[in-house]
Amino acid sequence: MHRIFNWHWRDKDHPVAERLSLKLGDGLPQGLVAAGFFANAYLYEFDASIGQQIGNALPNNTGVVLHDYCRYVDDIRLVVSLDEDIDSEELGEKVNHWVSEKLRKFAGESLELNEGKTQVTTLSDLDNKGTLSERIKSLQGDISGPADRDTLDSVMGVLEGLLTLQTDNVPAMTEMTADNALLKLARFDHDVRHDTLKRFAANRLETVMRNKRKMSDGAAAALDTSVTSLDNESELLAKKLIWAWMQDPSLGLVLRKALEIFPSPMLAEPVFEAIFRRASFGGGDADVITAAQADYLLADLFRSCVDFHGYFQRIEYPASSDPDALLDLATRYAQKTVAATKVPDFIQRQALLLLAVMQRPVQYQNADESIQRMLHTILAGAHAKLQRQNLALYEVAAQITGNSDAVASLLVEHMDAVDLPLKRRVLEDFALRGGDFWFSLWKRLKRQKTNKVLLDEFQWAIPVAGGLPSHNVQQRLSKIIVSDNNGFIHEAALLKLALALIQGISHDILAPGISPDKLIISQTQTKKEAWSELWRLGVTLKCTAKSMQNTDPRFGTPPWINSEIPDSAEIYWIGMILRSAAVGSNDFTGNRWKKGKVHGYKGLRTGWFKRRMGMMHAPESLVGDYATVTDWITELIRKCLQWPGFESTHLVYDDVRLIEDLDSLKNSVTVRLSSLNNMYCHASDMPGLITNVRRPRESTAREFRLVTVQQLLPKGSDFSKSDPELNSPSIKGRNRNHVARLCQITYKTLEAKIHADNNGDRAFADLVVFPELGVHPDDLDLLKRLADKTRSMILAGIVFTDKNGKLVNIAKWLIPDYRITGRQWITRDQGKLFLTHKEISLGVIPERPCQHIIEVDGFEEGPFRITGSICYDATDLKLASDLKGKSDLFVILAHNKDVTTFDTMASALHYHMYQHVALVNKGEFGGSTIQAPYKQPYERLISHAHGTDQISINVADLDLAAFKRKTSTKLKEIKTKPAG
Repeated sequence: MHRIFNWHWRDKDHPVAERLSLKLGDGLPQGLVAAGFFANAYLYEFDASIGQQIGNALPNNTGVVLHDYCRYVDDIRLVVSLDEDIDSEELGEKVNHWVSEKLRKFAGESLELNEGKTQVTTLSDLDNKGTLSERIKSLQGDISGPADRDTLDSVMGVLEGLLTLQTDNVPAMTEMTADNALLKLARFDHDVRHDTLKRFAANRLETVMRNKRKMSDGAAAALDTSVTSLDNESELLAKKLIWAWMQDPSLGLVLRKALEIFPSPMLAEPVFEAIFRRASFGGGDADVITAAQADYLLADLFRSCVDFHGYFQRIEYPASSDPDALLDLATRYAQKTVAATKVPDFIQRQALLLLAVMQRPVQYQNADESIQRMLHTILAGAHAKLQRQNLALYEVAAQITGNSDAVASLLVEHMDAVDLPLKRRVLEDFALRGGDFWFSLWKRLKRQKTNKVLLDEFQWAIPVAGGLPSHNVQQRLSKIIVSDNNGFIHEAALLKLALALIQGISHDILAPGISPDKLIISQTQTKKEAWSELWRLGVTLKCTAKSMQNTDPRFGTPPWINSEIPDSAEIYWIGMILRSAAVGSNDFTGNRWKKGKVHGYKGLRTGWFKRRMGMMHAPESLVGDYATVTDWITELIRKCLQWPGFESTHLVYDDVRLIEDLDSLKNSVTVRLSSLNNMYCHASDMPGLITNVRRPRESTAREFRLVTVQQLLPKGSDFSKSDPELNSPSIKGRNRNHVARLCQITYKTLEAKIHADNNGDRAFADLVVFPELGVHPDDLDLLKRLADKTRSMILAGIVFTDKNGKLVNIAKWLIPDYRITGRQWITRDQGKLFLTHKEISLGVIPERPCQHIIEVDGFEEGPFRITGSICYDATDLKLASDLKGKSDLFVILAHNKDVTTFDTMASALHYHMYQHVALVNKGEFGGSTIQAPYKQPYERLISHAHGTDQISINVADLDLAAFKRKTSTKLKEIKTKPAG
């Protein structure tokens, strides 16, 4: 019989604990890290001694064999086996005695076991699906998957039941107890603590309610009715959570989730009043322990409300709730806290931060006591002592107020009272950070003539105005990259720029340190192209320097570059210029992320020096979701911009990893440019880009599993000029509910398929396709959950969406990228060029900057190349001719009523392109089909869903190697390859 023992050691009086307390600081996670580090170091010999006993019987304990040992900080688990029947209490005493001896010998006399927490559990109680942890794991799987409304309702009932659990109080077994045998049965391992379960339930209930609100049709809100059933459900659930917190006040998270689910002062005011009254400064008569708990809870509520201020702006809440009133209530109690005497510092700081975020500044005589008080002085517009370490507070104040100009004017006033060296350091800090606040500060300083000499030193940081540069004359690189005609968002153009930079360095025309503002770009070919079309074949570039003097500190060689390595500084500088051109900014550490819709305190999460060693190089970060560059160029930039700790072994492309000097860099770039030219779509005149993906499959000898989803909603009649993006609450909620149900059905279909084929125990697919105009951008989280559950790629048509001020029709690739560091998302937007009359009438703009081809590896006969187009684009024979020989599967996303024509088109394309063709249409019209050029008609038509108003989920295993395999013995007969 196997049994597991857990126990804790108590170290409150040990010198190690004193050192740990100095490391805990204000944050619990840091404390845990410090505790774990010191415990592992201090107990090294103890761990080694216990480990040496594994596989052997314990001394003086005949028949007890140690099989496994594990310690996490102060929790220990042992696995032992018994040759004879020993009572669990007796066994626990013997093992405790043995471990205590080891502690005294290897860890000192001060450490001792907390024997009251020793648990003896038989393996049979743990090695089964009936344990609570397994039930919770299953519940988590239901929530994390593509849950529909029915699943959410079912899960809610289970989660609410967890809130009512009561603590187990099993009496201790003694020799005098007549019911020892009965008590022994009840002392099985309750493997999850009840407070942990309640925190888990509170977290998941908030998530479930948020998802249910997204699926609401919004009918009540549209009709301006008073309260919906979902509003009442939210309020009742919040009350249940508050009741669970009242039973155990240490569960502060449960209280926070109650306020997040239904933010209303009607529920929150009794909570605030009860906690404030019991606080150490609240004037009540609470005992010391209760007062300490209340102090912590009050500070935690203030901190939470700071987060709520931004969180409430992103989340939809019941109409009967009032988040603003809740924040006003918290603000009143924060004001009462600040006005009280003998308030602990940690509470006062949280109260001051909340008041600052709510723009209720408090005036102080001495504003230099803490950064919170300094922030209040700035928000009040009062005079503050300017110190470099507090400069970030001005940017925080600009975040909170949303008025960068006013705060910048205040900073300029404060700068008048300091000396020139400090002024210079202030401007340098903000110039390097960049952003809206720096622009406001620059505009304010320009108005003062007294600052002209100082500002001349910061000409490198002047915001460059955009424009439309003429293509037939040479231009400054900085002017091109900030314009709407920035052609360097294309990979081919970036490679041509890299070659021009290398050539300039080789001819001593260029040198490291020159900024884009000093680089002059010209086209050397006879026929000049627009600067937005530098990717075209035949375009060549030349770079010269307006000045060789390095005046921009951002483009200096960093200190970690080893000057003894040939061309190291030059390669790093080329990387800076390439990334600057791609992101369209003179600050090469930036990105193209859009500004968020949340106004208020966000904190300062980044800075120039931090960004320089933590830049994101993914195509989506560099040029946006159209991703007109590939992972190859991002790896090249990552290789160039090496920083301490960079590992070249993490690079996928061998030619990039082996770059050592300018010659190898030039050769690698030249070969890559030639490869891109081969992928160029000549007839349709656009770049073709390959994204490499490796599928995480154990078995490579299998077919490619494709799932087509023919959905009903949204219908064509839902789109209108007043709401082409389908943001109407009633339509949006209904469509999300429909997509959630389809995702759930798709997962269940795949699950049934895998069990029917007896091919593993996990549902999987390689690609799931949704039709044109099928999914709202806000519902992509449902598709990502489906992809996570099935480890599949997703190609989905997105409803009309705004892209940089243009209303466009796109299909989005969602590709899970599994790495050692975890799963990341690769996103690619496939545009649509040829529009229908209805799309034009709705104001949709044609946009198709490139053709994405997904190269999928991980198959025995792979890799396979997959590409797609949206509806009317598939009728372009130029596109079909371009993709012939470049892809193995052509996917067409459609929302088209001319089913007969598209059936004929699919039948023609699969033969002329000589590959599998999948057409996925809306269920409103039907006609989804998968076809391939096999010889026999019954094999040629792999699937076909006919009929209007039909939901169809089809799973097909495709042999994508069939039409490029040299021999086809024992396989399906294929048709003769078409001419050409």
